[in-house]
Amino acid sequence: MATIEDAFALAERYAADAAIQAGRPYRGLVEEFAHGWCVWTMPQTPGDAPPELGSGATTVLDRETGLLAFYPAWSTEQIMAQYEPRSATFRSWPPVARRADVLALLPGPARIAMALTMDNVTIAAASARGDAEPVHHPLVSGWLAAQPAGELVRGAHRHADLILLSEVFRHAERAGLTETGQVWDWLFDPRPMSYVLTANTPRGHTLHQPCCPTCQDAWRFFGSSLRPWQERITPKEGPLVPPPEPGRFEPDVADVIVRAGWDGKAAAPEIRVPRRLGYLIQDIGGPLTAAATEAAAAVLARCGVLAVSTTGPGAGCRRNAFTTGMTDHGLVPMMEACGRRIGVPVFPVGQDLGCGGGSIVVAADGRLFVIDQAGDWYLGDSIDEALVILVEGRLPRRLRADGSLEGAG
Repeated sequence: MATIEDAFALAERYAADAAIQAGRPYRGLVEEFAHGWCVWTMPQTPGDAPPELGSGATTVLDRETGLLAFYPAWSTEQIMAQYEPRSATFRSWPPVARRADVLALLPGPARIAMALTMDNVTIAAASARGDAEPVHHPLVSGWLAAQPAGELVRGAHRHADLILLSEVFRHAERAGLTETGQVWDWLFDPRPMSYVLTANTPRGHTLHQPCCPTCQDAWRFFGSSLRPWQERITPKEGPLVPPPEPGRFEPDVADVIVRAGWDGKAAAPEIRVPRRLGYLIQDIGGPLTAAATEAAAAVLARCGVLAVSTTGPGAGCRRNAFTTGMTDHGLVPMMEACGRRIGVPVFPVGQDLGCGGGSIVVAADGRLFVIDQAGDWYLGDSIDEALVILVEGRLPRRLRADGSLEGAG
C-alpha cells in the first residue's frame, strides 16, 4: 500500500529530473483523491501565484497497489473521474531516500543504492563511512576475499552498491530463494539504482550514477546484467617521457603525471592558479576558505591542472582516474566535517573519479586527503606524496571519526 509520503517523494524525484533536463527549476505537485494521488510537475515561476492544477503530464499513484498510471495533460478532475481503482500497471523506481535518514550518517558524500523486487518492495543501502566495518553476506564476503588486493577499489567493501548486494541476498533468502540465479528474476530490474546525496543537493538530482568498478564486477559476477562503465586504461607502451625534474618522482610515476599535464614548473599562485579557483572561492565562501585557500593555491601552483586517466591494478588498491584543479564544491558540509575531525579547515583541489564520487582536499597545514563514500583517506603531507599514492594505487590510511588514522600507533 502506498502513502502520501511516497507520492511526495515521487513528485520530488520527477521535479528534479525535469529540472535537469530543462535547465531551470521545477516543482512537484500532489493532489489526493479517493484511490490515490495525482502527481505532476510545473516550472517554478516567480511570485506566489499557484500553478494551474492538472497542467503537464500526470502520474497516478494507486493507493492500494503502489503502481503507477500515466495520463496526458488533463485536469485532475478529469483524471479522478476516469481512473478505475487498481488499474495502474507500471512499477516505479525505488523512491529517493529521505535526506533526514542520510544526514543521520557520518557526514560525507553519502551514496545510496536501491533495488526493487517484483513484489514492489524497496531494498536500500547506504555507504558505510563510520568506524564500524559493514557485515556482508557470506557470498559477497567470499567474493571479496578471493580478489587480489590491488584489484579492489579503495574501501570498496564500504560502498553502498556492495552493501546493497549483501542486503539483496539476505532478503532473497528470507523470501525462500535458495539459488543465486533466482534473485535476478525476483528483482524488477537486475541492476542497482545508485546516486550520491549531499546535504545541499535536491533529492534526485544525481540519480543513476554508475557504481565503482569493484561493485560492478561483483554484481556482474553473481549474474546481474549490469554493464561495465569504466574501461581499464593502462600506461602507454614505449619509452618513458623524460621528466622535467629528474629525481623528483620515480620514472613510472613521472611518466604518468607528465602525460597528464605536469610540467614541473613552480609559479606564483596568481600566475599558475587559474581564475576558476577564484570563482570557486567566491562560490564556497564562509569559514571554509579562511585558512585553507592559501594551501590550495600553493598546491595548484605546484602541480597545475592534471588529468590522470591511467586505471587498473595498483600496489595496494585499484588505481583510479583523478584530476587536480576545478572540483565539485557541492560537498562543503562534508569538507567542513572533515576539517572538524582533523582540527584545521580543508579546501578542494581535485576529484577522484573511480569511487563513485570523491574529492581531493588540502588542509590548511598542507596535508592532503581524499573524501569519498567509504571515508576520508590520508594522502600525505605534500602534493608529491599524494600523487605517488594515487598514481601507484597505494592504499592510504583511513581517518577515524576522532581524527586519528587507522594503523597509527
